[in-house]
Amino acid sequence: MRILFSCTPAMGHLLPLLPMERAARRAGHTTAVLTHGSLSGAADAAPFLPAGPTLEKALAETAARTGLDATAVMTPETVGEFFGGVRVDLALPEALPLATDFAPDLIVAEAADQVGPVLAGALGVPWASHEVGIQIAPELAGAMREAARTRAAAIGATWSEPVARIDPWPDFLQLSGWSAPDTRVAVRPEIHTAEDASAVPPLRPSAPGRRRILISLGTVVDEPGLVEELVTAVPDDVDVVAALNPLSSRRPLVDDQRAQLTGFVPMSRLLEGADAVVCSGGAGTVSAALRAGVPLVVLPMGLDKPLNAERVQAYGAGLTVSTAAEAATAVRRVLDEDRFSTAARAAAATLEALPTAGQVLDRLLTTVARRHCAI
Repeated sequence: MRILFSCTPAMGHLLPLLPMERAARRAGHTTAVLTHGSLSGAADAAPFLPAGPTLEKALAETAARTGLDATAVMTPETVGEFFGGVRVDLALPEALPLATDFAPDLIVAEAADQVGPVLAGALGVPWASHEVGIQIAPELAGAMREAARTRAAAIGATWSEPVARIDPWPDFLQLSGWSAPDTRVAVRPEIHTAEDASAVPPLRPSAPGRRRILISLGTVVDEPGLVEELVTAVPDDVDVVAALNPLSSRRPLVDDQRAQLTGFVPMSRLLEGADAVVCSGGAGTVSAALRAGVPLVVLPMGLDKPLNAERVQAYGAGLTVSTAAEAATAVRRVLDEDRFSTAARAAAATLEALPTAGQVLDRLLTTVARRHCAI
């Protein structure tokens, strides 16, 4: 089978798709990833179809159309225009010919991506949605869908609903009152690992008896000054690995022998030896830390991150803070109070019990085959 994976041009939207893409490729299926070319390096050996605008260009065009910053003002107007309007408008001229040539039998689209569903309608093939984090608010998801549906109609494409909603986000981190859609298929979240792990340099080991924390603000937040504050605030008896935004405007000015600064490194390597994680609340980092059984200190910075932070604290696997100074106190607590690591390990055990990407892929392909036979 030929399977096309489509996503918003951001690491946090691409990386959750890779376990499924790798499982498909290893099972002998033909795969490709469609998004902006700047992410091609993160897709490892996956064939890449570069199409669409950068995140920055799409945000700028959204601001030009709405007069608002979609990252700061998350309303149905801005979110619908960004995901269902601008991204589709700017991506289709490149994406449609590439997808037509690839001739997929199935499209797997990351949940916020609306290019994939439009392509599925244009090519007359089924598609599946792949979540990357906490469920998108219904009013925002509806606005994205309606904007994209308008674009689909303009090119004569038939809009369809996904045959499945693949979801690696834990039930216990969903909002209160959440209920699973009928087509939801839970999948075990995987910590991002390079396909050739031997090509990733090891981190410097901590001295015996010293604990270590990982500081990661993700691949979108560019706050080198905050990284400096966080490293400085960490207790003296704790070592630090600080993962920097690879596109950062400058390198943090850190003169501290306890600290290792690194650019983009697969999360599996960053979490090696980590006793706690300090992060901005991105879904990928939160999910990876809990998959590894590591407690968190979350300083949420926009978008869905405050929701993720609230859910982590409610579950008992970490603390939410609002300043670097508060983070220092919180780090000491999550390291010294066993209840946080106990909750994180319980989360890891729950996630380990979920079906693997390969098992979910088999189920998805069976669903597609039955649908084809019914037509």
